[in-house]
Amino acid sequence: MIRLLRQKVEYLIIRILEWLLRIVPLSFARLIGSGLGSTLNVFRIRKQVMLENLRNAYPELSEREIEKIANGVYRSFGMTFAEFARLPLFTKENLDQYVTFHHWEVMEQAIAEGKGVVAIAGHLGNWEWMGAATALRGAPMAYIVTTQNNPYIEKRMDELRESCGVEIIKRKDAAKGVLRALRNGKVVAILIDQDAHQEGVFVPFFNRLASAPKGAMVFALRTGSPVIYAEGVRKGNHFSITFERISLDGLPTELDDAIKEGMERCTKRLEESIRLYPEQWLWLHRRWKTKPPKLIEENGRVNHRN
Repeated sequence: MIRLLRQKVEYLIIRILEWLLRIVPLSFARLIGSGLGSTLNVFRIRKQVMLENLRNAYPELSEREIEKIANGVYRSFGMTFAEFARLPLFTKENLDQYVTFHHWEVMEQAIAEGKGVVAIAGHLGNWEWMGAATALRGAPMAYIVTTQNNPYIEKRMDELRESCGVEIIKRKDAAKGVLRALRNGKVVAILIDQDAHQEGVFVPFFNRLASAPKGAMVFALRTGSPVIYAEGVRKGNHFSITFERISLDGLPTELDDAIKEGMERCTKRLEESIRLYPEQWLWLHRRWKTKPPKLIEENGRVNHRN
């Protein structure tokens, strides 16, 4: 009973904030979101996790520079929340006011191949805006989404996504849902930058091995669907979306090796974007939580084994 009450109170607070963030201009909504994000900083929510991640990723930076990035991450996260609340205001007619697309022809060509598209991205900039805007531009989008602790908030998040024409695929239904969507020619968006535990494949990420989810590459190799890297970041007051095809040419013939090398290519491209916009990536996540397998020495060389 107490849990149910807490969930409803949380939902009510979110709906009030959502209403407020939609009745004000976008610039003011972002300012509110930035303030909300800064509040997380005041209470040091996951601050140590973020600082540790940043120190390991940027050993050459001073503590002052690390702190500056961390402060920006909180503000960016708050702005992402504010922008997400405004999804119902997005329309095909006003999309150009907020978003600029780069290399849209890459997405069009991939869709035209008729095998569906695996679109990979990370928690960079505003991944929700990126998917919604791409759907409104005309791409048949589908998301894989995780289950939230609060079912009322989860339902509302899905409603916001669907308001822009995005199909929802729950993670528990991912295997069948993604294959069905690809067969129907849809663009399936998959985020590849969260720890995948021991079930993942270990790939280099900021000079350390990180467990990456295999799903995107498994689906692409199984179906022959093209893989598109999508980057959506704020540039000043505007939002910029760029598409780039990830080549799968020359992958090993053995499936596990092909998955590993494919995910290495995808992760490397994501890292390049993060290095350009470090304040817009979600450093709050324990990205390197799962430790790689023990080092094995062969012929005098030390190798990582999955």
